[in-house]
Amino acid sequence: MDLDAIEQLESTVYNWSDFNRIYYHPRSMNAISTHQADDVVNPFDNYTIGKDAYVENEKEMSVFDDNFRLFAEECDYLQGFQILTDIDDAFGGFTEGLIHDIRDEFAKIPVLTYGLSDSCLHYRNDRMKQKVALNRALSMTRLGELSSIYEYSRYHTSAIIAAAIETNSLPFRLKKNAATLAESVSRLTYVRNTKLATLSVTLPLLKEKKGPLSLLDYESNIDKEDIYSQTTIVRGSEQYAFPDLTNPLVANYHVETMLPLPESYPRLFPSHDRQVPMMTQFESGARVKASVEHQISSIQDINFQEFHEFKLSRDDLLETKETLLTWSDMYNKDDMLE
Repeated sequence: MDLDAIEQLESTVYNWSDFNRIYYHPRSMNAISTHQADDVVNPFDNYTIGKDAYVENEKEMSVFDDNFRLFAEECDYLQGFQILTDIDDAFGGFTEGLIHDIRDEFAKIPVLTYGLSDSCLHYRNDRMKQKVALNRALSMTRLGELSSIYEYSRYHTSAIIAAAIETNSLPFRLKKNAATLAESVSRLTYVRNTKLATLSVTLPLLKEKKGPLSLLDYESNIDKEDIYSQTTIVRGSEQYAFPDLTNPLVANYHVETMLPLPESYPRLFPSHDRQVPMMTQFESGARVKASVEHQISSIQDINFQEFHEFKLSRDDLLETKETLLTWSDMYNKDDMLE
């Protein structure tokens, strides 16, 4: 890769496709035929529009039957599905339609959904903030109910979260002593029906111990007893000592291979090494409670009648709030310790 181009990536890259170097199968890239990007007349910016767009898109193109099913049927051993979706706009609703079809076709296969939202929300006007809050609340409740595990993240740069998700999925891809996606899901939901999880990352993992960076902006102060179940993956650091080796709801993995950094990876570290050690922690516990409560407060004072484009009734909004309150109660520390 041209060294001059590498140095200019910070100022020239706006979309992932600007530096993508992967060759995709022609049938793995599917456009949404009903909308255009950055369309100010018909913006793709609310949950209901996305849900309707999935139905219309399937009527015109049959992507699920023709393309999605093709790749699923080619798998020798289908462990499950990992889905990454933006939840600030209409993609949350679009993803609901997709997961519905997955559940109809693959009822017993685990679905791990990563809900990704923008960390620069403070730059938007008040109405846009409320619209995004509605999108996030609807995505958390509806995608959370449909998914086996729903992980909610706020991102500053896609490079960090991509490294975290790639490392978190390593146990499913190991040739020796591998774990299945179903086993990981079962561990996280064993205590109760706790479908929400958090993903934290330490990047790079240094010899001096530092706490992991949570991919949540709103979290509670936690201690060891606040964690119901946890999967920790360490790659490339032999000095790291796992703290808990006896708890059956805690799984630890050590992988010798460090995180490889391609030339297009942002220059986040002072070192010019093309690989770094790192750690991820994927857990279910009281940490997620603060995030759920923030979602509740963010939609508490919204007048849903001002957002007619969502086509929501008062009962729809009350049901969303009730689901969030129920999930918040599930993550009480005292209940877990009983």
